[in-house]
Amino acid sequence: MPGGAIPNAGKSARKASAHADGFIGMKKGNIEVAHLGIVAGNKELPATAAKWAKANKIPLSIAGLAGCADADALRRIAGADGYLGVNISEITGTIGWFKSRGVDTVVMLGGVGGCRPRLTLDLLRIAARLLFMRRRYDGVLRLVIERFERAGFRVAGVTDLVPELLIGHGVQGDVMPSSSDIAEVSACWGLAEEFARTDRGQSAIALGGRLVALEDFAGTDALIARASKLKGKRRGGVLLKLLKPGQDARADMPVIGEDTVRNLAAGGFSGVAVEAGKTIIQGDRRRVIGLADRMGIFILGYRPKR
Repeated sequence: MPGGAIPNAGKSARKASAHADGFIGMKKGNIEVAHLGIVAGNKELPATAAKWAKANKIPLSIAGLAGCADADALRRIAGADGYLGVNISEITGTIGWFKSRGVDTVVMLGGVGGCRPRLTLDLLRIAARLLFMRRRYDGVLRLVIERFERAGFRVAGVTDLVPELLIGHGVQGDVMPSSSDIAEVSACWGLAEEFARTDRGQSAIALGGRLVALEDFAGTDALIARASKLKGKRRGGVLLKLLKPGQDARADMPVIGEDTVRNLAAGGFSGVAVEAGKTIIQGDRRRVIGLADRMGIFILGYRPKR
């Protein structure tokens, strides 16, 4: 079989997530955290990490990006004093607030669609340095991480805290990809890696042995919608999602969730193949996998044969 044998990790994946909220209450992870600061964008991942911190009795401060973060939900978790709404370009202010709260470890989670930056000195400094960078999207993330590290924070990835979020090698649910699905993934994975090297996105749609749609700044949901229109009533096609080569995994790690599954099912796609060990499920892992099973969508942690 192309890419090597594909194990079914469904039962072990469900067993590993047989805790409330998919993982809440499990061990503290790979690093010790005295006070967690979350720079929160949209979607479920910021709330997932916040619940994990609360379950493990770790002090928590959340800087929610205006226009992106679910302020009400995050404020309910962190408490009124533990949440601050900030503009995406107010890096200095966020650093100052985290310092005043005693934060030692920072994670940056969630998308930034809907965030509208203001013209600040922080923004101008980043823009000036980006002029000399070839990979500008990844460059923004690296520069922001650098600012926090220079201020004395440890910047971690969410999987440093909760490694159970990672998708391992194999099929994660009960829906198995067909031999033609595996052949599709194997034939197009290298093309997806080449696209990822351009720094334009982490995702692509494979159909008929080629990539028919590529991710842009609008994100994965928009990619699926665009690809669905392109293929019309034709069934099949696989979403490929992988970490960009050379990307800092502490920020903007590839993510799938319930929306991914629903959109793939609505578009008549077969499933999603993600880079094993370098992609995460956001929200309740059991719920996401169960939804995929009910909708006939496979979730494959793929490890290409080199």
